[in-house]
Amino acid sequence: MSKNFIIVIVCGGVLILAGIGYTIWSNYNSPQVVLNTQNQTTTTATDTTSVNVSQPSPPVVQTNSGAAPYISTVVVSGTVNPNGALTTYWYEYGKTTALGTKTSSYFLGSGYGTFYAPAYIIGLSSNTNYYFRLSANNSIGTVSGAIYSFKTSNTPAPTGTAPTASTTSASNITKTTVNLNGQINPKNSITTFWFEYGLTSNLGTVTSFQTSDNNSSSSAVSASLSNLKPSTKYYFRLNAQNQFGTVSGDSASFTTKK
Repeated sequence: MSKNFIIVIVCGGVLILAGIGYTIWSNYNSPQVVLNTQNQTTTTATDTTSVNVSQPSPPVVQTNSGAAPYISTVVVSGTVNPNGALTTYWYEYGKTTALGTKTSSYFLGSGYGTFYAPAYIIGLSSNTNYYFRLSANNSIGTVSGAIYSFKTSNTPAPTGTAPTASTTSASNITKTTVNLNGQINPKNSITTFWFEYGLTSNLGTVTSFQTSDNNSSSSAVSASLSNLKPSTKYYFRLNAQNQFGTVSGDSASFTTKK
């Protein structure tokens, strides 16, 4: 059964999305973990296969050919792999393949995983053909995906609410292991969450993706790391995404024991 969705981007680093029955994290093929928010149960994922790459590379960008057009707006989407450096992405669009107009740039994060990169473009003419492509930039370079097209329609767009995410203090710190902690509120929509961490504030490594239930209360979440360096400071933060938005918690840090 086909499923439609819509994404709205607003300022402040939050992607506000609107959609109908679609889970954007399905591309990740990650294990699902259901949170018991009634009892504030902590869900923990163990990450023992983290990828550490010494030299970051330009991002890998793929524009999705499908789009969800409405009267004067459209959902466009794609994926970006930051390749180990802090990355931003944006969309270029226009009535010809020359494009000519671009959205604001939006912070995606770092790591070596593939991230969903949606956008909601407004102010379009109804019943009109447009072309678009996804682009991304990090400190190593700028990369653009393929150009695709869509035609706006006469359908009004729905609305929705993004989740909330906050990073809390790390716990159970040893020479080589730690538990990363945080809080999420799915805002009544199934939500994917993950932690980024690394030796600098640029982070660079991503834990496995976990999935919460669709509830409206805050729940504690965590991920367990191993194979860390003794006497070393690490930085980390929590990220969360549902069909209405992607948000990031503040960065925090911990130092492993001697």
